[in-house]
Amino acid sequence: LLDSIQYLANSILNINQQPEQQASYSIELNGYRIQRQQQIQTLAESAAQQVRSTGQEVEIKSLSSAERRQVHTFLEGLSDLETFSRGKEPHRHLVVRPAGIE
Repeated sequence: LLDSIQYLANSILNINQQPEQQASYSIELNGYRIQRQQQIQTLAESAAQQVRSTGQEVEIKSLSSAERRQVHTFLEGLSDLETFSRGKEPHRHLVVRPAGIE
């Protein structure tokens, strides 16, 4: 719900703005976004640890596109792992796997 409100706010606040003048607004409610970001980082770290210990890919489901992007960002500096999204909305999910596996 918070993401939907944020999307609407951004759409309304950027109406009639040139692309280079558009701003991105974030709506925070009682520390939810900070807490959720910490949960996502913990989830990413757990997935990375599982992939490293098993050598098998791990699928992370039930993330919004913004949350998938956060996981990609959290793990992008790890050269032994790679991340990508698989599937189509609304069943799109993120995959973490050892780098170089096709």
